[in-house]
Amino acid sequence: MPALNAEINTVQGHRYHGFEAKPRKIWSVVDSPRNRCQIAYLREENPYSHYEQVLMSVKTDRPLYEYQLEMLAFVLTIRHVIFACEMGTGKTLVFIEAAERAKELHGLKDEDIWYVGPRSGVKAVTRELKKWKSTVQPEMMTYEGMKKRVKLWRKGTPAPRFICFDECSKLKGPTTKQSISGLH
Repeated sequence: MPALNAEINTVQGHRYHGFEAKPRKIWSVVDSPRNRCQIAYLREENPYSHYEQVLMSVKTDRPLYEYQLEMLAFVLTIRHVIFACEMGTGKTLVFIEAAERAKELHGLKDEDIWYVGPRSGVKAVTRELKKWKSTVQPEMMTYEGMKKRVKLWRKGTPAPRFICFDECSKLKGPTTKQSISGLH
């Protein structure tokens, strides 16, 4: 279908099998979350329906602003989120609250919760954990530390279940070493 060629060329890992010794004249693509989303959209399904849930109601003992409560409700309801907020808007406190709730609701241990960020972020978040008397002590590491840890990963070792990637500009593209480590 020539009309779909432009769409096929945007899908990750696309490959045409029409030039092989026994041509099959079919396309194949990599099975990935990005491709599943794109294919669902092309099939006129709503790949974003997961994000249209009613947010759970949250209350906290800590003094969160209304927008922070909304961020917390969003992360607890939707679970896979990106907060594209300016510095000083209180993302760290939302992370602490969300990690504590995840630990409580899902029985997570501290080693199930990771914070990955630049060296300055690791230091700052460590101070915030103490300041807010956090009941979680996540595994704190830089992006370099995460890459090393993933490289030495033993098969069968459980992966963390809650990860905060701070300064996620380090995860710019799907082929960067940090992105690949984060996906594993």
